[in-house]
Amino acid sequence: MTGWIFDGQPQAPKLPDNENGRIVFEIVVDADGAITGIKTLERSLSPEAENLCKQEIQKLSLIRTAGGSVPERSTGKITFILRTR
Repeated sequence: MTGWIFDGQPQAPKLPDNENGRIVFEIVVDADGAITGIKTLERSLSPEAENLCKQEIQKLSLIRTAGGSVPERSTGKITFILRTR
């Protein structure tokens, strides 16, 4: 999202049963950088894996990279591509 960076990188969770796949989330961020909404857009992993990824996103917030005003609500996407080693 333009004008924002994560305060840390989302970490790929350890998935059950060595799953492989991709999940795409849409996030909603308020003017303070707090994540206020997470919606799944695409999923090729189990619902349990989806919930683990959502929990990782919920641990994060965003920091403004530019001065000036920001909208009350911004949206962006986070994609997890997970492969077993």
